[in-house]
Amino acid sequence: MLMVVQHLITNGHSQGQRLPKVMVANAREISDGDLQELIRHAVEFPSVELNLRISHCYEKRGDYRKALHFLRRAEQVAHTESSD
Repeated sequence: MLMVVQHLITNGHSQGQRLPKVMVANAREISDGDLQELIRHAVEFPSVELNLRISHCYEKRGDYRKALHFLRRAEQVAHTESSD
């Protein structure tokens, strides 16, 4: 968790970017099907917020490897958006 917070602060994601209001309060309650749907949507329409949301879901489930994967994807999308 500390790595995630540090990453967000050092890369400037701590200010001005908010996750969608539909973010699940307890990510463990999101079904596998819903999570797969979020992933499909993130592949079709890459966004920093959506990848961070998926990362958060995996983090809450205790799957830190997948959480880091989607955190890195969020960083890649942010880098792509900033270069456009």
